[in-house]
Amino acid sequence: PDNEPRHAATTIAIPQTTPTPTRVVFTSADERWIHINGADMLDAGSPGFTMLRVARGGAGPEDFILSDNPAANDQLAALDPDLVIVMLDSNVGRVGPLYEDDMNAYLAIVQAALPGVPLILQSHHPAQSRHDDESSTLLTLARHRALGYINLADTYDDLAAMRDAGLMADNIHFTLEGGNTFGDLVYDLLSSAARCPGDLDFNGQIEFFDLLAYLNDFDNNLPSADLAANAPGQPALDFFDVLAFFNLLEQPCDRPPVGL
Repeated sequence: PDNEPRHAATTIAIPQTTPTPTRVVFTSADERWIHINGADMLDAGSPGFTMLRVARGGAGPEDFILSDNPAANDQLAALDPDLVIVMLDSNVGRVGPLYEDDMNAYLAIVQAALPGVPLILQSHHPAQSRHDDESSTLLTLARHRALGYINLADTYDDLAAMRDAGLMADNIHFTLEGGNTFGDLVYDLLSSAARCPGDLDFNGQIEFFDLLAYLNDFDNNLPSADLAANAPGQPALDFFDVLAFFNLLEQPCDRPPVGL
């Protein structure tokens, strides 16, 4: 009515009357007014894990910033995820400080649309030389914004090493083996972090080095060390954060080391 785009979503219940999957086709009665952005088919009788991939081929964070409008942000919020992983590398000419600025701006959009949802920054694998510098930028952003961080840029030396290992189909895309290898790596890291949050060096054990890693974050006043709820006027980091970390150390952690 006000000539502005709006987001809407609906749920359609489809009875399962046959043992074979149901094929559903959605079309817009008039594409001038209704644009179908996607459909998510769920089996209400068998709840489980669902992964949604919001992507555009060859797009960097500056491209996603162009979609900062109420309709797009409402659509992002409607996804209602339990976890968000942002994995965007730079475009040509948008490297270094420009890439950091672009990522900062995009992360602000995502966090505004999904307040309180855990967010992890994930670097690219080392297929391109710029990915190593980007991984350092993402680590800096993760520390400043108190986000999670997964670094894939240091898993292999370079593209040639991954090709020799049979992981690459071309200069950027995985083979089936490559996808399984890196998928297992990310899954193991997430599982370890969820089941053993005190294991800061991800070696599968609670030990003195985890304490050193936390104290280093605390001494450098990093958001990752802010583990306790802060009352009004209370400093961001204090003794209660250290106590919160000691509570994590008391949790059992009997998992084998995570690795390739």
